[in-house]
Amino acid sequence: MDHASVAVTEYESAGSSRTETLELSLRSWLLSLCVHASLMIVLACWFQQTPAGIGELVLELGKSFESGQPSVPLVATDMAPVLVSQDDPRNTENPLDELVLPTDVPMEVFPIASDPAQTPMAVIPVNLQGDDTGLGQHDSTNTPGEIGGRSGRRSDAIGRGATAESEAAVDRALAWLATHQLSNGSWCFDLHECQCNGRCGQSGHGSAARNAATGLAILPFLGAGHTHEAGKYRSTVQRGLSYLVKSQQKDGGFWEPQGNMYSHGVCALTLCEAWAMSKGPGNPSPTNRRVSGLDPSVLRRATQRAINYIVEIQHAGGGWRYQKGEPGDTSVVAWQSMALRSGVMAGLAVPPRTLQGIDRFLDSVQADNYGALYGYLPGSGGRESMTAAGLLCRQYAGWSRGHPAIVNGAEKLAEWGPSSNNVYYNYYATQVLHHFQGARWDQWNRVLRDYLVAEQSQEGHELGSWYFEDDFGSDIGGRLYITAMSTMTLEVYYRHMPIYTTNAVGEDP
Repeated sequence: MDHASVAVTEYESAGSSRTETLELSLRSWLLSLCVHASLMIVLACWFQQTPAGIGELVLELGKSFESGQPSVPLVATDMAPVLVSQDDPRNTENPLDELVLPTDVPMEVFPIASDPAQTPMAVIPVNLQGDDTGLGQHDSTNTPGEIGGRSGRRSDAIGRGATAESEAAVDRALAWLATHQLSNGSWCFDLHECQCNGRCGQSGHGSAARNAATGLAILPFLGAGHTHEAGKYRSTVQRGLSYLVKSQQKDGGFWEPQGNMYSHGVCALTLCEAWAMSKGPGNPSPTNRRVSGLDPSVLRRATQRAINYIVEIQHAGGGWRYQKGEPGDTSVVAWQSMALRSGVMAGLAVPPRTLQGIDRFLDSVQADNYGALYGYLPGSGGRESMTAAGLLCRQYAGWSRGHPAIVNGAEKLAEWGPSSNNVYYNYYATQVLHHFQGARWDQWNRVLRDYLVAEQSQEGHELGSWYFEDDFGSDIGGRLYITAMSTMTLEVYYRHMPIYTTNAVGEDP
């Protein structure tokens, strides 16, 4: 006999009225118990089977687009420039209201490694609420590879290799960039089109690469901790991001005549960093939603669409180049790779197969047997700038500090030393050695940091900017491109925390 029957029998001896009352109570209690138990079982099954982030929007993959003419690369490609038609074949409408949720696209999120030293760009989002300087308090829980160090810029930069002079140079550069923003929120490599009115020399000729110029100009603000929600340059960043969201095409792309897939990689990286620093996982700031001027759902949607576009047009060989369907080159691949890794960091949907494709492409451009040197195209031989870009991609793909390719690659970069006029190479190589740390990083940092501080323009309308003759990107990007890249190089101390830790890798080799 069950416990309920025993209880009823005992009470029957006390009288029929009490028995009837108890039976009614027990029936109600048992019914309630069954209902609640069933609900608990259903909920347990739901949480067990539902993938993380199921509540996040997963947007349609970008649709195919018509190829335009080959164009001049935005940054160093180790290839001769190719003339380009200025007619943009792309539809630049941005019908956000027409976005629909797919029913057959799975939510695939790149797995985060259990070892922090192997985790690509693990993130603890920055929270700068109430901080009008953009230089918030340092979070001591920072994970290697994350962007969280931006919140402690002032307190931590000096200890990580910056100087008071280099930080002042960053501040001057941000002021120069803000001054050269156009009224619609964009930037232009051709400085004659902005408020500068030609007062700065060495203007670029990239008037048809407005998306690239805007994304590249926003990145240094994000690197220093300024977002569209907080910081001294909150309005500057907000207007820039709003311009990008409005400029995004139907298929999610940012392709344009003079920037091609460079433009898209830069813009996608910018959106991913902005999302991670504001509305990323674990950092809802509902108060700032109302004052930022950029609805978080719109930013989230635009960012995922930019990621989807990269995924959709990846070549079968694992890379990207100027147009859809072209086999990849290392320079373009590096920008897409960094955007995808930042997308992972920001909690967006990035298929593992896409990242695996990047590894296959990098295997094809290795200039040696184990991946210490990289070329621009398969079989093209090792190049300094491509080696730096390839090694950084490998670091974020999980190659350990003790990997022979990383060790030998770092030795090569240290042997070559910083460039006096190739900001693209300096930008990537600085990140590689910063992650590697040790004596090689200390030497590299001292030389390049002090060189950039000394070479920054100190007077007139050019105050705070840089320009180097014969830089690969100087023709198209001019002073704006070189300034943005140099600024990010001086922000390396807090843009991303070092991937490797001393405890994880032992003594410096």
